[in-house]
Formats: sequence, C-alpha cells, structure tokens
Amino acid sequence: MAEIDLANVEIVGKRAVGFGRYKILHVPASCRVFAGGNLVKNGYLKDVYFHSPDTEIDDLICQSGDGEKIRIHGFPGTAVELECETDPYHPPIVFVPDMK
Repeated sequence: MAEIDLANVEIVGKRAVGFGRYKILHVPASCRVFAGGNLVKNGYLKDVYFHSPDTEIDDLICQSGDGEKIRIHGFPGTAVELECETDPYHPPIVFVPDMK
C-alpha cells in the first residue's frame, strides 16, 4: 500500500496505524488527537500530512526503519511542529511548514 488516508476520523489511538506498509499518511482535519507510537519502524513511510493546525499530538516516535528522514508536513507554529523539534528521535524527522 503506497498511501493511507484516515478519512474523517477524530481520534487516532496509540499504535493504530503503526507498522503499516505505506509511504504516505494523511491525518485529516477532523482528527483532534493523534496518539503516540503511530509512526514506529514502518520501513516504508516517507511523508505524513497533518491537515489541521489544531490536532493534539503526543509522542510521534518517528523511525522510518531505513534510516531516511521522514517529512512531517504541517502548519507552522503548531503542536506538530513543536513535537518534531522536541521528539527524542528528531534526527530522522524533517518538519515541512507547507500546510495553509
């Protein structure tokens, strides 16, 4: 699977989408909470798009599995950007402030 879209979900629970075989993950604007452990050692993941500036996020734990950086796309000045800057696994994460 190359891409996963969570449609209109409001809460993505802990490890709900972790370990999948997808390259792109869209976290919809309807998502209020994105819990930790969802981006662990996927091995395929390249891009994650957060479509809301209001999504609460807890502990990204981003590890691509192949050593490549994972691009986290989101709104500047949001919890997503802050999490990218403070995540203990920060080296494999690149925040891309391209959502408007």
